[in-house]
Amino acid sequence: EFHRAGHGKMFMENKENESLKISAKLVDLEDAEEFLKKSAIGKEKIKIADFLSEIIVPYEMIAKAKKIHFSVNISSDDEIVTDKNLLRKAISNIIMNAVLYTETGKSVELNYTQYMLEIVNEGEIIEGENLKKIFEPFFRMESSHSREHGGSGLGLYIVHTILTILDIPYDFRKNHTNESQMKFVIYFRNKIK
Repeated sequence: EFHRAGHGKMFMENKENESLKISAKLVDLEDAEEFLKKSAIGKEKIKIADFLSEIIVPYEMIAKAKKIHFSVNISSDDEIVTDKNLLRKAISNIIMNAVLYTETGKSVELNYTQYMLEIVNEGEIIEGENLKKIFEPFFRMESSHSREHGGSGLGLYIVHTILTILDIPYDFRKNHTNESQMKFVIYFRNKIK
């Protein structure tokens, strides 16, 4: 009798915790949207090589700890003009997702050349309806690999929102040259000043 009562109480506490987590995510989403809409978009010159070199440091360490090969190829030192903090947040989210969803022994590549940034990872291939929904708030794929990493389902939504506000075109798709990879491409050509 006591065991059943305790089990029911634990079930209710878990449901309560789950509800609190969902409420917190909704508040985070509303806060993020309001912040982005109200923020004055900064305009500053960014030297891409230095900027990317700063951003990647923590993700290189995470990749090394996960035994993931993390390669970086920055072949031009272009300058762009945009909001540095928002762009840092977007690119950090993309790299974090790439490292997080890449299995041990696989690879993540960051390539930059002539106003184009590619972040490529060997991970779960996202296609069809999932690829259309991946930028929606709270969307998480149903696969066990995606679920084991947790996350709120807001990372790529925030990336989409930031890049849209900054008017920076992007593309996310299966890599046509290696179909076991996903590729996120950001195009900075309209940010040359």
